[in-house]
Formats: sequence, structure tokens, C-alpha cells
Amino acid sequence: MTTVTEPLMAISKKIRNRQLDQARNELSSVTETPDNRADLLFLQGYLKESEFDREGALADYNSALGSTPDHEDAAFRAAYLSDLMGDDAAAVGY
Repeated sequence: MTTVTEPLMAISKKIRNRQLDQARNELSSVTETPDNRADLLFLQGYLKESEFDREGALADYNSALGSTPDHEDAAFRAAYLSDLMGDDAAAVGY
């Protein structure tokens, strides 16, 4: 993530540990600011990806990249999902 804060890192860890309901609740309580917008969009996508919503996740990753074009985590996950979904041209474009 580009702007790493403790609450966002805690949410990311909950998603990795499959504590998805807790992550969703905490994510919804974070106030969006210009500094954390891309990270929130990334985490929303990461949560959707963890729930097997690839299209929704990809949309959120692309929104994160629209906000912060050099967001490495969003670019990596978007490329990975594009590849999994068979869109090799999009995958190499990230």
C-alpha cells in the first residue's frame, strides 16, 4: 500500500487471515481522505477478491490506480486477476 497506516494494515491482515466480516466492518468505518483513498479502494478490491468477486475486485483496483497510478499493490492484483480471467493484454498493461 502506498499510505500505510495501522488501521489499514490491520484490515489487510484480517483479509489475509480470512476474517472477512471483521475486515468489512472495520473498512466501512474508516473515513476516506485524499491520502488514503487509493488504499481504501485497494482494500475494498482485496476484500472482494477474497470473496471470489473478481470483476468487482478488478473495478476497485482500477479505481485505486485512477486515484494513484503508481499504487503497486493495486497494479499487481489487477494484472494477476486480468491474467486469471484470460485477458493477457490487460495483464501486461499494468
